[in-house]
Amino acid sequence: MLKSSTSFAAYLRYSTSGFAVLLLILMAIAWQPYVRIDLLTGDPAAIEDFPLYFGVLSHVGVLMWAMGASICLFSAMLLDLWQTNADSSRFLRVFGWLSLLMCLDDLFLLHERVFPVMFRDSQEAVLFSYAVMIIVLIWTFRKIIVRYQPLFFVISLCLFSFSVFIDLIPSEITNSLLSMVFQSKFNGIRFLLEDGPKLLGIFSWLSYFAWVSVVSLTDAKETSIYPT
Repeated sequence: MLKSSTSFAAYLRYSTSGFAVLLLILMAIAWQPYVRIDLLTGDPAAIEDFPLYFGVLSHVGVLMWAMGASICLFSAMLLDLWQTNADSSRFLRVFGWLSLLMCLDDLFLLHERVFPVMFRDSQEAVLFSYAVMIIVLIWTFRKIIVRYQPLFFVISLCLFSFSVFIDLIPSEITNSLLSMVFQSKFNGIRFLLEDGPKLLGIFSWLSYFAWVSVVSLTDAKETSIYPT
């Protein structure tokens, strides 16, 4: 039986660690001499005075990535505390961190601007590395993925693949083909074909891992050490 003192100790450890990390970040912002503090703490829309609807789909995608990461990591933490369903806990933890990476990638344009400069490689190489990493994780957790009715997981991968495919095609080619098909009725349709499937893919990803979390936590009720 999990005692309340043990639960509070774990809660205090996680909360203190998070508080300390945020405090260190604030101290680093205050002491660094390179960028004005208001540019690091302010809202981009307020700083640049652009309309609030700029990047709205991108913002929604980042929020859904963050939701997915939070659900996965929180569920994994609970399963660890309850000392049950270890394989699902590991699965949720790994894909929770992957979801967080994708969230940060969308938020800070990691694969477009940061990683190519850091590793002196192309954006395509970074995307290929992401693809290899996901394939390895799918193979590693293939039995668990199949166990939890992976329809939305498969849908998300298909949508992500289509979005990346559109992104990698030179814009001159796609714009020319799309202009012949849609003429001038749909200005900017290329961006919708790239970002629309990506947004739907993120939602499918979130739906799948929310389902996995619900089922894993429900199954934990069957174990004798589930807290009462």
